[in-house]
Amino acid sequence: MYKNKDKNEIELRDYLLEIKTNFNEIATDKNVVIDFNIDAIQIHSENAMYLGLLITELIINSIKHAFTENQEKKLCNHKKRT
Repeated sequence: MYKNKDKNEIELRDYLLEIKTNFNEIATDKNVVIDFNIDAIQIHSENAMYLGLLITELIINSIKHAFTENQEKKLCNHKKRT
């Protein structure tokens, strides 16, 4: 999160994609696809930290509890197009 020169603001897309990457192995093991579409947005680092914690908890709880055995297992932040 603190790779940027400006420690007060960070690129939200990069930060959340880094969080997603941390879950790739467990998601693959559980046959869960994680798909984020995130715009490039600068956000205050303190807000990013809280948002990162929330996203982490949502991913963990979703992997553990959101799906039945025969259900498509996909976490995404956009609507499925029909």
